[in-house]
Amino acid sequence: MSRFYNPYNFVRTPSRGAGADARPAGHVSHAESTLSGRLALRVTTLTPLLLPDQAGTTAGVTPLRRQHGSDDSEPDPLILGSSIRGMLSAYYEALTNSRLRVIDESLQSRPLINRGLAPNSPYDLLDESLRRASSPDLFSAADRLFGWVAPSSDRNGTGHASHIRFGTPRIVSPELCTESFLPLHLAPLMSPRISAFRFRVGVRTEEGAHALDDGTPRQAAESYNAGHRKPRALRGRWFAIHDRRLLVGVDEARESHPGRYWGRDLARSGGDTLKRWYEDSGSTKDGLGMTIDRWVKPGTAIEILVDFSNVPIADLRPLVWLVGNPKKITFQMGHGKTLGFGAVSISTDIARSDLVTAKDLRLRYSSLRPDQTHPPREAVEKSLTDWSALSIHDVGLPFVRNDQSGAGHLTDLERILTGVSDAPVHYPMLQRDDGTYSGTLPWWAANERRDGIKAALPGLDKAEFTLPYHPVKRRAHRARR
Repeated sequence: MSRFYNPYNFVRTPSRGAGADARPAGHVSHAESTLSGRLALRVTTLTPLLLPDQAGTTAGVTPLRRQHGSDDSEPDPLILGSSIRGMLSAYYEALTNSRLRVIDESLQSRPLINRGLAPNSPYDLLDESLRRASSPDLFSAADRLFGWVAPSSDRNGTGHASHIRFGTPRIVSPELCTESFLPLHLAPLMSPRISAFRFRVGVRTEEGAHALDDGTPRQAAESYNAGHRKPRALRGRWFAIHDRRLLVGVDEARESHPGRYWGRDLARSGGDTLKRWYEDSGSTKDGLGMTIDRWVKPGTAIEILVDFSNVPIADLRPLVWLVGNPKKITFQMGHGKTLGFGAVSISTDIARSDLVTAKDLRLRYSSLRPDQTHPPREAVEKSLTDWSALSIHDVGLPFVRNDQSGAGHLTDLERILTGVSDAPVHYPMLQRDDGTYSGTLPWWAANERRDGIKAALPGLDKAEFTLPYHPVKRRAHRARR
């Protein structure tokens, strides 16, 4: 294998255009054009789930976050409703091409370039229609559903409460859901940094940013310059990419591979074709990474109730679609997503879920007879089933411009939700002649050398978005001979 997938990529963020924003229905009364109700969800772990309690780190080992009072030998992991909420809101935001509601502070600072400041911050490259809303009139779908807080420069207590509430998760697996082992040092997590412009910055187009051309000169001062002859833009929304070969119980033909890969009592090699990329292959004395001794096992089932009120049908449909396709969609949550941890599926228990209109609520309270339900259960179940059966484009197109251009982000998101299975997924590293691998920095250094190919991170719109193990021109020529 001569190529690999970077463990993260970006879903493009096309300009949202006029008419994409609207005020929320509010909390005063139930509007006629909205729905209220409940979704009963089951979250199932497909790879080990890391819930580190960093405040409890002792002797260099970070323990599993656990419920208060649970047994030390068999701790009950503490899974927060806010964790599931945060995960779903990120995917919902991308599906509806909403404004970026959470902005990394580093993106608002001008980076140091050659001992001086770049002319623009990365945030300056973000299209105006994607920046955080400054008032309720500018709310995107995610702002309306998950809530909004005014920018820090203009807080004054201003905000809007969400129209959705996540209950307390409950583990329903009958067997012990955690697994302990000898301390394991994880490979360091390396988020995309603003200095790595070849991965983070692209060329602005109507459909969002496309990757820079390979070989683009390292003129970083221009790379963050909004007035460049090829206008720059941030690549989009950051998401981890998962390797489907590592999902436990998804593909029965490959079920032995995930078992070997995640098994703690085996050698470092995870079978004939898979190497363990989550273990630190270098020195553990650098202070990076994390050492753990327990995780939540794959196959753990978690139930949670999600209540919503006064949500427009168009805003609710994408959420129902996301949580109604457990065989097609894989999410990631928790720590170590770029190392393959935290892959989960979500399904909806339709029999325990409910949808009601304002009229239905009035009819429910007009009679105490238990045999009169409004609306009929058949109508509720049909709506949930039909919405789950839609394609990603059926769900996402109502949130793009009227000319339906700029819908490429839906294809990007579909590739994130589906995952990959034809090449390894890990951070950039060089493959040595003896088959071993270097750390990340040697790959970056080789990529930027005079004979380096200066590879940019390929976009999800490409048929192949892998990177080479040898980002050097002469090695590439040698491989072609």
